Amino acid sequence: MNWKKSLRVMFSIWTLGTFLVICLPAIFWISSEMLDLRRSFADSLSGQKASDIKNRTIQRMKSDLSSCFQLAESPAVRSWLKNEFDPRARDLAFGTFDAFSKNMENNPAVYAVVSSSLRYYLKNEYQSLISKKNPVDDWYFRTISRPERFMLDIDYDPGLDLTRFWINVPVHETAGDAGSAARYNDTLGVVGTGLDISVFLKTMLRIEDTNRDEEKKLKNAFIAFFNSRGIIMAYQNVNCINRTSIFSLLDIPNERTALSNLMTTVRNSESVSNTPPSLPLEHHGTQFHASLVWIPMIDWYALVFIDTSELISFDRFAPLIAIISAALVTLFLAMLFFTNNRLIKPIVRLSAIMTRMQGGDLEVRAEATGHDEIGELALACNAMADEIKGYTSRLEEMVRKRTEELVRKNHEMVDSISYARLIQSGMLPKRSRISHRISDHSIIWRPRDIVSGDFYWFKEVEDILYLAVVDCTGHGVPGAFMTMTANAVLDHVIWYLNDDPAAMLMELDRLMRTTLNQDDASDAQSNDGLDIALVMIQPEKHSFVYSGARIPLFFMHKGKVEMVRGDRQSIGYTNSEQVLSFTAHEINYVPGDRLFISTDGLFDQTGGDRAKPFGTTRFSELILETAGLDLEGQRNRILMELDTHAGGGGQLDDITVFALALP
Repeated sequence: MNWKKSLRVMFSIWTLGTFLVICLPAIFWISSEMLDLRRSFADSLSGQKASDIKNRTIQRMKSDLSSCFQLAESPAVRSWLKNEFDPRARDLAFGTFDAFSKNMENNPAVYAVVSSSLRYYLKNEYQSLISKKNPVDDWYFRTISRPERFMLDIDYDPGLDLTRFWINVPVHETAGDAGSAARYNDTLGVVGTGLDISVFLKTMLRIEDTNRDEEKKLKNAFIAFFNSRGIIMAYQNVNCINRTSIFSLLDIPNERTALSNLMTTVRNSESVSNTPPSLPLEHHGTQFHASLVWIPMIDWYALVFIDTSELISFDRFAPLIAIISAALVTLFLAMLFFTNNRLIKPIVRLSAIMTRMQGGDLEVRAEATGHDEIGELALACNAMADEIKGYTSRLEEMVRKRTEELVRKNHEMVDSISYARLIQSGMLPKRSRISHRISDHSIIWRPRDIVSGDFYWFKEVEDILYLAVVDCTGHGVPGAFMTMTANAVLDHVIWYLNDDPAAMLMELDRLMRTTLNQDDASDAQSNDGLDIALVMIQPEKHSFVYSGARIPLFFMHKGKVEMVRGDRQSIGYTNSEQVLSFTAHEINYVPGDRLFISTDGLFDQTGGDRAKPFGTTRFSELILETAGLDLEGQRNRILMELDTHAGGGGQLDDITVFALALP
């Protein structure tokens, strides 16, 4: 043995141990203090900004409302609404509209509706007639029927690609009675203004300039406005561009649930709490601290994100780090001197004695000059020479016992894997549950090993049925672990994306990458994924929607078998496209038509003298050939043909086949 090399290793371990003993407590303390400071400051700052945004938004709305109330109370406007075609009254009213627009910020457009004629004017120009038959004009009738003095409305114009914030104020015969339910029949008209929402929110979507050093560092802070469904209406930071949902900004699924719950909490506690609640959120791999407020006047939420890493500088802890570093260097030099004189030299002498013993000289003895560990090691070397003769017999006994232990552990491993099969089988949908909605169906689930990388999945949401057949990476124990992960992700996706199988596969791909830490191919620790066929059955419509990733669907209709191919891309792998899209095939059916879905374990099974695969063509022909049998009879025939084809070659992969008669 090279003792010098071993001593270097030992000395490195001692040095590292000293570093851990002295430095780790200080590092932990510094980290804890920084995290506490960051959380506290982020909570205060984000809450302050969120409250400021809410107050400024409400103040601006109240200001615009007040101006619209004054416009509705204008004698010139009321006179024109009574005498629409009086030129003098019209000129006075239009002049009032122009003055109102000039006095308002950004010169918004002013509109008016005359109740007697239902004529709609915008920017002093007649536009069209208001009609109850036109859904677009519903806002007018809702406005005049409300007891409130006003109605706020947000409308998107696809032709102009413009979203406007409308303030609608009814004008009644008697001034001051606007909006009163008792004065409904006295409505002269409705006046108001439409504000460009992007202009309205421009002053809201910013963090105020400040001279404080902490706030100057908020490079990654941003603000987002979104509605009660989570759809982003306005944003500040470019990271939000091309995002449709506030939840899509968040990396972790649990944080999306936490934000949804917080939205409900904020809405319910609006009248009792003035402090905006907050929570930690992760966006694009960066940890943010976010505060949420609800603006009841427009039923919107505002979320302020603060990057906690930008709040507290590490420079304040530099003196402490310098002290710890100096102490560590001093300790290292002292240990170097001690190790050379009290450890390395005695061990070198002992190494020479052990080398002679290794050469067969069992008479040589080491001199125990101390009472420390080195002295004990010298005594141990002397005792070792006396024990060499009995070592062989003891070694044989140890080998025997070890062999017995390995045999026992092997049995335990086999028993564990067998129990894992029971757990995996329990994960699969119960046949009785499937039979409750689909009376005629059959399933082949044949793992290659004890456990399988294939599984089938069935869910019922209201009157819609969902069916999936999944082929995960590998087989055996690794494949079984993948099936449990994919099953859990599918159960999660179904509850918020249950109307579009293609979108479900897109979200499944994203969540599988996130769950397996495969978002970044350069940093991924694994490269696993799955193939899937997903079917959404709508019995009331007699139609189904199929989306697939490499797994095809076989549809038997009117005596013919059609194979519908899935998209030629798998889910989850790091070498896939970052954003996948899938095709949704919507197909009408007649009750009794049959669907067949199979993993590639059936098609790829080889057999015969030429080792040809079973193939999709043979499978289609077999379905058509056995169409007169019930599905259980078809299942037995498929198994018989498969076993005959394979011969004695053995099963190459996991096989799953799901067949059903459409209800």
